[in-house]
Formats: sequence, C-alpha cells, structure tokens
Amino acid sequence: YRSRHESLIAFSNRNYYHDSLQTFPSALRETTRFGVSFVHVADGVYDRSKTRTNPLEAERLVAAVVARLLDPAMTKKSTGVVTFSEAQQTLIEDMMDDARRQHPEIEPFFAADAPEPFFVKNLESVQGDERDAIFFSICYGRDKDGNFAMNFGPLNRPGGERRLNVAVTRAKEQVVVFSSVVSTQIDTGRTQAMGAMHLRSFLEYAERGNLQGTSAATASAGTEGSLFEDEVAEFLRCHGYEVDRDVGCSGCRVAIAVRSKIDPAKYAIGVDCDGELYEATASARDRDKLRAMVLEGLGWRLVRAWSAAWWFDREATQRKLLDDVDAAVNGLPPPSAGAHRFEPVAAPAAGPAMAFQVQKPSEWEKVYEPGEFVDGYSKSPSNFNLQFGPQIIGEQMRRIVNAEGPIVESLLRARVLKEWGFSRAGSMKAEVLERSVPKTLPVTLQFEERVFWPEGAIPAEYRFYRVPGKGEAAMRAIDEIPVEELRNAMAAVLEQFGAVPRDSLYVETARRFGFPRVAPSARKRYDEAYARL
Repeated sequence: YRSRHESLIAFSNRNYYHDSLQTFPSALRETTRFGVSFVHVADGVYDRSKTRTNPLEAERLVAAVVARLLDPAMTKKSTGVVTFSEAQQTLIEDMMDDARRQHPEIEPFFAADAPEPFFVKNLESVQGDERDAIFFSICYGRDKDGNFAMNFGPLNRPGGERRLNVAVTRAKEQVVVFSSVVSTQIDTGRTQAMGAMHLRSFLEYAERGNLQGTSAATASAGTEGSLFEDEVAEFLRCHGYEVDRDVGCSGCRVAIAVRSKIDPAKYAIGVDCDGELYEATASARDRDKLRAMVLEGLGWRLVRAWSAAWWFDREATQRKLLDDVDAAVNGLPPPSAGAHRFEPVAAPAAGPAMAFQVQKPSEWEKVYEPGEFVDGYSKSPSNFNLQFGPQIIGEQMRRIVNAEGPIVESLLRARVLKEWGFSRAGSMKAEVLERSVPKTLPVTLQFEERVFWPEGAIPAEYRFYRVPGKGEAAMRAIDEIPVEELRNAMAAVLEQFGAVPRDSLYVETARRFGFPRVAPSARKRYDEAYARL
C-alpha cells in the first residue's frame, strides 16, 4: 500500500474495510512529517449565501502549502490539495496562482513534466491521484451569523461516504486537515447522510493525531505466546530500555518496539517473537520475507527472539538480544555475527543439561522416506474395478503400508492412485479402494480418519517419530502425520530439555517435522498429541 505511516490508512481500514487490510506500522513514534494532523481554523466563516467558500480557511491552507514548497527538504516531495466543494477548489487555485507569482521558485512543482505535479482537486475529481502530502480544506462551517447548516455538499448525497474514503487515502506520507469545525460540532442527530456521519468520525480521528496504536497487552493476553512476548518485553525493561508492546493498528504489528535513546521520536529496533503475533501471520513466506521487507522499508530494524532458544539456551540468547538492542538504541550498526558465541549453559542441579546447540538425534528419531514407486499398474487401468481390485489393490496397499506405515488413509489412497496414474478418486474408485483394504493391517483412528500400520505392529507400543528425508515427497503435511508420531516427538523434546512451556514444546516439535511454526489450524493435532503423553 502507498502509505508510509499506518495512521494514513487506519481510518479507512476500520470504517470501510472492516480491518481486513494488512497494514504495517512506521518506526516513527512521533512526527509532524508523517501521518495525520489537524489544524483548527476557529475563526473561519463559511459564506453560505454567496460564494459558498471559506476564505480564511483557504488562506491558512495556502500559507501552509507554500511554506512546504519553499522548504529545501521538500524539494523532491509531491503535494496535493483536496477540497470538499468546487467553489473552495476554485478559490484555492486562484490563491495558489498568486503564490506562484510571488514565489517563482516554487514553479517546478507545477511543471507538467514533474513526476507528480501539484494539484488542487475536489472530492469528486480526486479519484486515482496520490501525492506524498495531501492538504484538506473541509470548507463548511458556521456562517457569518453563527449558524451551522449541516450541509456538506457531495458528502450529503448517497455514496458520499465512499467519496470520503477515496479522498482520505490519497496520501503516501502526510495528511493535514484544515477545518473551521471540530468533530463535536457535527450533530449526527440532525442528518441522516452517511457521508456526514463518517466526516465526523474522520475529524475526530484527525484531531487525535498520529495514533499507530500501542498496548501493554494483546487481546490474546494470558496465552502462552503472549506470555513469552511479555517476558521478553519485561526483560528489556529491567535492563533500562523503554519498550512498547504490539505497535500497530492491524494484524501486522511489531510485538516489541524499543525506543531510541538518540531520537526518542523513533523506535530504534523491533523484536519479533514466535508468539501470538508471529503465528497469526498467514504463511512462512509472508512472515519471514514480505513482512520483514515492508517493515524495513518503513524504517524498522528487526531482531528475532525464538521461544525455543529462550528456554533452552537462555543465557546466550538473552546476551545476544541485549547486544542487538543496545547497538540499535545507541545508533550503532548490528554486532557482527561472530561476536556471539553460544556456550553451553550449566544444567540445574536436579535437571538435564540445557546446551541447546547440541542437537543429537533422539534414539526415537527415524527418517521418513516414501516407499518405492511401482508404475506397472498404470498400464492396465481397466483392472481398477471391483472384480480385480480387491486382490491387486489389496496387495498394493500391503506393500505401501509395510514400507511407509504408520500412514494415514488419505496419504495411502493418494499413493495407490498415483501408481495407477489417477489424480483423484470418484465415488466408484473410492468404493474399490474401500473394499481393497487388507484385513491384516492394524488400524487406529484419529480425527475421524483411519491410520494403517504395518502387519504385526502394535500401535500402543510405537515409540518412534520420523523426520523428513530428501525430496518433496518425503515432506508430509501436518495432517498426514499420525498423532502417535507427534506424541513421540514431544516426548523426545522433553527427554532432551526437561520441562518446557507447552507453547515452546509445540514449536520445537513442529520444527522436527520441518514446519517453521505451529499453524493455528493444526493446533488441535498438537493438543491431541500432548493429551496422549
């Protein structure tokens, strides 16, 4: 999205898109150059009976625009003005023409070949335009007799709220609202126009200024993920750093933001934790690549704190985090990668050693490899029927299960169909598969799906879990892994590291099967495995 500051889109995200947009916070805490600001022209008068303009409001706005265009720091920045009426647009255009004659040095901003020339438009003509800064002139207000007619031009017409949405999302860096009225002066009891009601909400939002949103706790406070984030934040506070939690307005928040000592208006560094906010991101690619790329583009410097490392090698992990944060808040480059040596941590008197860097495979760990692919079946697809299927396919299933078992039914069926050259099973093929299942295979049930075991196996005594082998075919989806394997992997983690928080146990278990996180949709499987420990 075009916005360089989250406050520029937060109003529309909440009021028009039901918070469905994934927006990103800026690393700027307090700034006058980014975000939304409000200028109250308290003595502005709307000439309702004659010109339908607000001259004083226009003058104040033009003065601010000219000052921006004269600022050497704004040479490469673009600017636009949006008015709420055509009459006010014409007045401001005339005033800007006078300003150009008085200040010819601002003429380059008006050149037709400028990348983004200066413009003055109204609500109904601004569609599709965007500029670094947009200045609004509300125009409407009390007349010379002190009366406020509650007439807002195009906003009073059907669809006026949509025009407002288009207008308030034109800025990439800054919105400055000039208004002769404040939000509380708009009496929604005197109008049924949705546009007018939304204008009141927008003015109230602008009056509050740049509110990206920070909190001391999230809506998921009390869960293990948020507790880990809380602990990291409190750890940094105890070491003298000023910390804000959950910076941002939408789901893409920064869990822990540390303020700069050099420039308190900025955040020096953000700490990403694999807690609630981390797991809420849709995919590993979104979380680890796109999200980091966007945040760094908005001025963030990021460091990660992994819950598993925090619990299993606490001393070294905390030391590295402090090094990273201390360098950032003091304006120094990140410590070199070689500056951190992960040393073994002495084990507690009554517990196992917790040297996290020692990754010995558990004696319960095996490598999962798909069985040998047999392609002869595809030469006689007509044999896939109820007459020959139970014998041919039954033997095929025995071979696959004895090689790959335990195997869930959906994966077994996929293996069988692939060898026959079929991509999916219709109702007739499904019946053939069902009648072909050998009765010699032990069967268990998980989440209403059967799990088939090698002949002679005793599922209750199974103690292994299988990590991915080589190749894409050796990477099973989480719903293709028997719960018994998840349970056994959890037991191996506990045996290696001792008691750990449940959330960290799930994360470390997921990583053993090749998953970078515990997806919310898969959590019930980890819960079931945990219940079987």
